[in-house]
Amino acid sequence: TADVWYTFIGTGDLLEFGFNFGESSRIQINISSQGCGDNAVYQQELEITSSAELNFMTQLGVVYYFQITTGYSQDEGDFSFDINCLDPVINDACNGAIDIGCGMEITGNTDMASHNNQYNNCYEENEPDLWYTITGTNQIFEFNYNGSESGVIQFELYEGSCSDQYDTCLSDFSIYENESNSYYFQSGVTYLIRVFTDYNFGSFSFELSCQVPETNDD
Repeated sequence: TADVWYTFIGTGDLLEFGFNFGESSRIQINISSQGCGDNAVYQQELEITSSAELNFMTQLGVVYYFQITTGYSQDEGDFSFDINCLDPVINDACNGAIDIGCGMEITGNTDMASHNNQYNNCYEENEPDLWYTITGTNQIFEFNYNGSESGVIQFELYEGSCSDQYDTCLSDFSIYENESNSYYFQSGVTYLIRVFTDYNFGSFSFELSCQVPETNDD
């Protein structure tokens, strides 16, 4: 595949890649922080088009290598794209997960979130996401849909901490308008919740309600 390479020194900012021009309809950006060429180990693979801006979170001082290719069946061609540096939202990464609980309304927007494929082994969807955490109370938590630009809110539930490099998905589900979904959270256990929407970006809102399960529920 015909390609060209660029480097970028991480600033700790969120990078927004925007499509300007291409002889084909797409620009493929493969990002490595462990060398280039045959030595590249790609942390992220982004495909930008005229209708999609994509984000990538950088770490301060890390040297990133960008491999650029274009086209689907045609490798060569002129291209142009913008890179903008943005301030990420606090819970863009797993280690910034926001604590949530019963009776809360949660609103978020993935417009300023990065694509995260490090932990997503539930849906295996590399969508921009936000992270939350819940401490179990031996209650059933009901996730109630309030709204979403894409018409759906998607959830992945994990047990443990970000540093555990957890790889077991406890549950994954989607909620649409006038829908809800519930899950039992065991007392004292910390759960991580990955939230994202369809079509890459958009605002969302949901409410959490809780109830004690019936004695013969289990």
